[in-house]
Formats: sequence, C-alpha cells, structure tokens
Amino acid sequence: MQEVILDNYFKGLEPVLGLYDRWHKLHSSRFGISDKQSIYLAQMCAQLVDSTKQGLTIKPSVRHSDNELFGKLPVPYWMDKDRLKMKPDSGDNFGVTNIMDLLCITIEKETNEVNSKEFSVAKMSQDLVDTHINEFWTNEFIRAQHMKEGSAYKEDLNLIANSMSELVQLYNKKCANIYQDNQDRKEIELSSSKSALTTNSSRLNDEFKGVDYEFLNKFLNSPPIEDYKSSIFKFLKDRTSTTFENSLDPLGMFELQLKAASLYLSSVEKKLDGQVCWVIAFRTLCNIKSQMVDGDQSLVIGGPRAIIDEVWQSLRIDKKWLKRKKM
Repeated sequence: MQEVILDNYFKGLEPVLGLYDRWHKLHSSRFGISDKQSIYLAQMCAQLVDSTKQGLTIKPSVRHSDNELFGKLPVPYWMDKDRLKMKPDSGDNFGVTNIMDLLCITIEKETNEVNSKEFSVAKMSQDLVDTHINEFWTNEFIRAQHMKEGSAYKEDLNLIANSMSELVQLYNKKCANIYQDNQDRKEIELSSSKSALTTNSSRLNDEFKGVDYEFLNKFLNSPPIEDYKSSIFKFLKDRTSTTFENSLDPLGMFELQLKAASLYLSSVEKKLDGQVCWVIAFRTLCNIKSQMVDGDQSLVIGGPRAIIDEVWQSLRIDKKWLKRKKM
C-alpha cells in the first residue's frame, strides 16, 4: 500500500527543501548571495531543515507565489545536469555568463581530452632517441673536454658504454634463445592437453624472470670498479650489496644514471621489443628525465622531481611494444 501511495501521489515531486535549495542556488548564482531574494531563499532553506520535526508546513499561497517568482529561473550551464543530452546548437538556458560556466566548460574539455583514445601523457617525438636522455649522456663527454683529467674520465664513459652495449647484446641473445626453445617445446607439445600448454607458459615466465634478475645484477655491478681510471669514481663504494636506488650514495647514484643512460642509448639501436632498459633501468631513466626536464629553462620553473612509471611515456616507446607477461 505504501508503494502505491508513493507512486501515485509523490512520484516525480521534488522535496520542498530541495526545491528551495535549488531556487537559492539558481538565484544567487545570477544575482549574488547578498540579493534580498537570495537571503530570503537561504532563510527558507534554514527553516525547512527542521520543519518536519517541528510540524511546520509552507502555506499553499506562499508556495504558489514563490513558484511563480522563482520557478522560471534560467539554469546556468554548470548546474544543468541534462546539458550532455542536449545538442550542441541548443539555445536553451542563458548560456555561458559567469566564471563557473567557463570553469565547467574547461573541465569538460580537459576530461574529454584525457578520456579520448588519442590522449597521451607525453607527446610522442618522431625521434627514435629521447632528447633528454641523450643530452644527459652527451653532456658528460662535453664536461670531460674541460676537465684536467678529462681523458681519463672519457675513458670511463667509454668503458661504461662498452659494458652496457655488451649487456644489451647478451640480454637480447638470451631472450631470443628462450623464445626459440619455447617454440620448439610448443611444436613438441602441439598435441598435448590444455594443462600442458598452461604449464609451458608458466615455465616461460619463470625463465624470463630469472633472466631479468640475472641482468639486473650485471647492470648494477658492471663495469668493475677497479677498471675506472679517473678520480671521479675513486671513492665509489662497493656495490655488491646494492639492490635499490634509495640505498645509494650520491656518487653511486650518479654512476647508476650514467649506466642507465648508456644502456638506453644502446637499447634503442636494437629492436624495440628487446630493450633491456625498460626491464632493469626504467626508474633510473625516469629520474634522469625529471632532472633534465626540471633544468630546462623553456619549461615552468620548479618542474617535476620524479616521474612515476604509470604516467611517463616520454622514452619514445609505444604501448604496443610492451607485452604484459601472463602470471
């Protein structure tokens, strides 16, 4: 019975408090909160909050006069919930007239852009090599030309470059062998059950994880510290126990950035889907990127101090090259 009464007598009716609150918003947004009618509507809203408990009701004559006075108030763009259903050329409402309308339109444009399929956090450069990473690496060679022992430091940079280039080649070769072995196993197990294929996929993932961990250690511990010639790395601490960037001293972090930049430059010369830098040096490359962006005078002063993995795509790589491994 209660549902029947609600459906027949109250369905579609806006609560009195909600109605006056809406009138107050509409009127004050157009005429200001200090307007006499805006103050009147605000007082009515305050009275209606506890009107049910106090047994108070609005006189029909007052309700009727208020409805005649405020019921035809135009709805601002930012308050119109049905604007998305309307055609763009619709002339309803009084359109864009205040800062709230402009703010609403700006937010809508930004939201639509972010939600579009074409949206990218960073503009994709046509250059194969990221300019900031390349600049970080080349700046060190320029710095070596103005140092007293620049030749020794240049030898260290070349040592890092050769070490990282060799690491990339070994990583890609090992991954290629794993792929080939997996294809051979698939041919043998072609007539096997589905469970056997699932086991094969799990085994493949385990092998790749093992390779990633192996080359992460090689990356952190290459080249040998004793092979450095310049005094810059003279006080470099032993890195055999280093596994995280946060535990590095400034000199160790600087060496790690040099190796990451060199690793990236060596990687981009190979196939995009075989870039080891994305696997073991992505965070360090993000730090280099943020450091170079922050120092770019053409950008806003006080730029990013860090760029998280989920939003940074400025290393000139497309999502299609990133294949998520099945767990």
